[in-house]
Amino acid sequence: MNTEPLAVLDKESRLIIANTALSGILGLAQEDVLGKDIFALEVLSGGQTDLESGLKAALDQGKDFKKQAIEIDTSEGRQKYAVSGHVIKKEEDFPCRILLQLIKQKKHGVT
Repeated sequence: MNTEPLAVLDKESRLIIANTALSGILGLAQEDVLGKDIFALEVLSGGQTDLESGLKAALDQGKDFKKQAIEIDTSEGRQKYAVSGHVIKKEEDFPCRILLQLIKQKKHGVT
């Protein structure tokens, strides 16, 4: 129900949950997104290294992160997004997860 593009990743960067806003940006059906490695998605272009470093730090050190300049090829053309990652706290019987939020960047003063 959230209109913000959101996803939950596992420790191998696979999408566990993705909302319809994210699957819409990616141009894929929601059921086709689940279980995929986020870095294997062809629509993700610029900033992969930066995003990978943020995810690695989140998993290894339990640190939240925010990265800029991720570019995604959407149905509206190439769009820039900031990516915010929040570590979902580990418990003994629950594996580590990362909540990702994509935040569309302003283009020429317009969102």
